[in-house]
Amino acid sequence: MSSSTPNNDTAQQRRERLLLAQAERQRARELEIARQEAEAAKEEEERRLAEERRVEEEKRIKEEQRLAEEKRAAAERALAEEMRLEEERKAELRRFEEELALEEQRVAEERRKELAKLKAREDKRAADAAEDAEEEREQNAAYVKLVEENRKEREKAAKELERQQKRAPAAKPRPVDVIIPSRPSGSRSKVFKSKAVISDDSDVMDVDKEQVETTRGVKRKRPVKMIAKGMNFSGSLTFDLAVSVGPRF
Repeated sequence: MSSSTPNNDTAQQRRERLLLAQAERQRARELEIARQEAEAAKEEEERRLAEERRVEEEKRIKEEQRLAEEKRAAAERALAEEMRLEEERKAELRRFEEELALEEQRVAEERRKELAKLKAREDKRAADAAEDAEEEREQNAAYVKLVEENRKEREKAAKELERQQKRAPAAKPRPVDVIIPSRPSGSRSKVFKSKAVISDDSDVMDVDKEQVETTRGVKRKRPVKMIAKGMNFSGSLTFDLAVSVGPRF
């Protein structure tokens, strides 16, 4: 009995050791499987995370691209708006310059016309002054000539009176209306008709100051003394005398 126990124990031990070895191998296999599964899960998780990171990276890149595109489009719109505003400013400046040039031309044309009017008025004034001076010179010459003729007529009348007085008593002179006519038609000066009476004690007829009105509205008054041609007149005498321009006595 004692000789078979060790053998049995040995067999039992061998079986136990075998079972234990089998269990260890099984456990090792299970551990390996678990390890492999863990590694596979880890790899899968890493792949999942990598895929998520890839997707997130793609989203980030796309978002950055979208933002960059929006920024570029906004910059292009801003540039286009700035160019449009610049064109509008240039067009407005051109319109302003054109209007300013037209206004300057209008003002220059008005000034030219005004200067032309002023020159025309000055030329007319100078021509009128020259014409007035020439007319006054001619009328003064005519007046001097008439005075000289009247002086001669006075001397002649005095001689005639002296001759008549020698032959008969002198008659008392009658007042005589003397008409001084207006200037002929077309004259620049206008003389109004006036009457004067020859006194009974003088053969010099005093004519009131004549009122003279020129075409420019200037009024003058000049005293004039007329010489009667004789004392014994029964009618009116007409003197062709420009009293408006006669010199002062």
